[in-house]
Amino acid sequence: MSTQKPIEFDSYSERKAFDKTKAGVKGLVDAQITEIPRIFRVHVDAASREVVVEKIKDAAGNWGFFQVVNHGVPLSILEEIKGIL
Repeated sequence: MSTQKPIEFDSYSERKAFDKTKAGVKGLVDAQITEIPRIFRVHVDAASREVVVEKIKDAAGNWGFFQVVNHGVPLSILEEIKGIL
């Protein structure tokens, strides 16, 4: 009887490997990924996730938009994007 150990997830090593490729998120899009890589996933319990999903649905449905904060995108890039739109 063989017992298999679950594969350990080393978030640090995977992020470092991703950074080393210099492909960025555009590289993921170009590679036509079908699943968000686990280094970009935040694992929360189902109840917390449900609350967040409901808040996003409410904001999108009642206000037409929502704002994501603490995402790490520099303000200068956001301002540049707004200028393009």
